[in-house]
Amino acid sequence: MYTTPIFPFLMSLTFLLIATVLIYLYFIATYIVLLIVRHLMRRRASKKNKEIVLLPLIGAKQKKTFKTLAVVVALMSATIYINHRLVWIGKENANLAAKEYFVAGQTLNSYKAILTTFLHPELPIIVPLTKLQWKIYEKGVALLPKNEGEAGVWQNMWFHHHFGKKDRPYFGVKRNRPSPKMVKILDQYWFCLEAMTTKPFADKKMEEKYLEGFAGLAFSYTLKDGYYSGKYLGSAKKMAKLPEMVHRYRLLVQWLNELRAKWKDSASIAQTVQNNPKMEVLSQLTLLINLSDIILGEIHSHNFDCDLSSIHQYIKMRKEFYSPDNGSPVYKKIRNHKEREAIYHIAVNAVGARNTKYLIEHYCGYEVAGKMDMSFAIAFAKDKNITLEQQEELWRRASLREEIKIIEGESDVRK
Repeated sequence: MYTTPIFPFLMSLTFLLIATVLIYLYFIATYIVLLIVRHLMRRRASKKNKEIVLLPLIGAKQKKTFKTLAVVVALMSATIYINHRLVWIGKENANLAAKEYFVAGQTLNSYKAILTTFLHPELPIIVPLTKLQWKIYEKGVALLPKNEGEAGVWQNMWFHHHFGKKDRPYFGVKRNRPSPKMVKILDQYWFCLEAMTTKPFADKKMEEKYLEGFAGLAFSYTLKDGYYSGKYLGSAKKMAKLPEMVHRYRLLVQWLNELRAKWKDSASIAQTVQNNPKMEVLSQLTLLINLSDIILGEIHSHNFDCDLSSIHQYIKMRKEFYSPDNGSPVYKKIRNHKEREAIYHIAVNAVGARNTKYLIEHYCGYEVAGKMDMSFAIAFAKDKNITLEQQEELWRRASLREEIKIIEGESDVRK
């Protein structure tokens, strides 16, 4: 039978109380703003009608509303907290002392999830919640065994998922400038990814959260890791020349392959993936990007070979994405049309995807699935009196000039 550790439990309640007060203040602030707006509108109407109506901004009715809001927020927080305790503190769970902090953080995260659906996570109104969550996180993970993947799940759920769910950019991060802030965040991403995949889980429910959240975080990391090169724009080739980054690409491919196998091994997770096609789509996109980066890395390390496993898996993944043997492509299940177009662009029409397709088809003779959009080439091809395919090849060879020299064995490769 579980015996509640007194100190973690009391700290959990303390954090819960602080979170509840913060949420209550948000409600009150919003209500006061509405009151001020209404008061100003009434004053304007009174002046227009040449009447002076002096109504108090906060009267007995408003004070009663303040009290009602306090009761409502307290009941909401208590209900959410109790529900999380029922899920995370029981005989099937593990690391229960740490979980006392986790349920408090999860209660706060429930409010934060609602707010970040409409608001950017770095807005001043949300920053106090995030800072409080970091305090809870630090206290809680200190009670976890060091050889545990759970800390990675906590951090991803509380701090990174809110950005990734809508692919929100971070404040103050420029694509054409170095960003120490983004490098620090990428290090946090990597900590979570590595912890979730290389360390065991004593709590199976927490392991399910890893299986649900890993692909999204890996995709976010992959899209932003160019900041490690100094600046994001033009980073692909710089990254391909860094052995430590190519090693990370290989790890991500390995971890994603393992993740997709685990999805199939768990009936409940397999159902979750089926109900949420974006999970599988993100795993496909992340694999395609990292496999493409590995191939680029092999070229710059002078190891390009058509028998590379990365090339064959890339071909297989492009077929799975574009024309799988069983059923229709998963990306077509994404309901939002713009999101579906963005997904297809990353997989097939982006420069990296076009370059990789050209390299494999031109130098290895293997077919790479996926119909590219050639509309942009029409005017250029017409002006030169060449075909769209010829124009596309000119662009690919210009984009891959350095890589083609390496593959074809030319000696004047730029360092």
